[in-house]
Amino acid sequence: MKHKSLVLTRPMQLGKTTLFSLAELVFSKNKKCPDGLKYEPPEDLKNACFVLRVDFGAVNAGYERTKTWEEVGRKLDRSAYMEIERAINSFLNAHKDVEKVFRRTTPVASDCNSGQLLENLAGAVKSIKADAVLLILVDEYDAPMREILLEMLEEKGRPLADNILNTETRLRRAYPQYITFFKACKTISSILPNTKTWLTGITPLDLPHLSRFIPTVVTFHSDLTDVVGLRDADVDHMLDQVHNYNSFKDDDEKARVRAAIKEHYKGLKFLYGDGLYHTRLVNSVMNNLLSDRERQQWLQDLTKPMASVRVEKCPSSVFNVVATAPNLRPVVNALLTTGEVSGYSLNRDFSLSDLLNTNIAVDDYLTLLVHLGILSVSWSQ
Repeated sequence: MKHKSLVLTRPMQLGKTTLFSLAELVFSKNKKCPDGLKYEPPEDLKNACFVLRVDFGAVNAGYERTKTWEEVGRKLDRSAYMEIERAINSFLNAHKDVEKVFRRTTPVASDCNSGQLLENLAGAVKSIKADAVLLILVDEYDAPMREILLEMLEEKGRPLADNILNTETRLRRAYPQYITFFKACKTISSILPNTKTWLTGITPLDLPHLSRFIPTVVTFHSDLTDVVGLRDADVDHMLDQVHNYNSFKDDDEKARVRAAIKEHYKGLKFLYGDGLYHTRLVNSVMNNLLSDRERQQWLQDLTKPMASVRVEKCPSSVFNVVATAPNLRPVVNALLTTGEVSGYSLNRDFSLSDLLNTNIAVDDYLTLLVHLGILSVSWSQ
């Protein structure tokens, strides 16, 4: 909790949302911190915070085809506003004392932008408890902009000068609610000094440039390498628990299941850390193993994942972006022949805007692949 604001990016299905669910249980006034945690939270923060949770994973532009990225952006921005409004209403329903003040000081929601709503919420919390800790959890923070920026990267015939810096005004016009919300995440510290904002997502955005909101990037922080994802010990423990409720026929059956999980759901590694398994996928496997019918169906063929375990796809545009990168072909060839790439470094401050520069470093493309979980990384001093 020492950081005022931070952003952690990780590939899909490693458990970022689960991490936020745990944070909510640990810190929220309206939840109960689970027993037996490996690391106990400070007593003055344990179930003592006001927690606003916003999930941009549900943001979408609908199915109607539009002509320009600005039109798509405006639809995504409107969807983001609706999610912010929904999150604030959910917060108010859980804190009736705050709601009374908020309703009295806030005009009709449709007359306020997202930043004003957040500032009014902070003011209402302050009136209830002047030294309150307001923890803002923003899951999939990059979802409203991610696909748009990747599409801008792959536009055919795009002038090199037409980059994010030169389209800043256009982006702000297309995303007023989204950008205003993050501006307020910074400014409300003058209302509630103990405000903290945590973000998770897949790809890194240049939020400081767009909104002046400057989070601490902890994506490659050594202490947070395995903060999400499952390690070997975690998977072994889960299989032991499955065995307690629905026992394996013999050690061979358990070993075959274990080998199949390792083959299909492991393959990510971050600096300093262990090889990681996909949290949601392994959870799906365990749920199926608890069912006799599903288990027998799956055990008939351990060469492929269960059909009921759905693998999420990376943002569609990323493959076109990487495929058209002229200086990435040698790296792709190396991966195909040896599975390893040496002689490059990660851009720890990487954001998608880096890919719009006229001189794009190979390292930046590789860093993008790491963020998306397509490429694993290791580190040696």
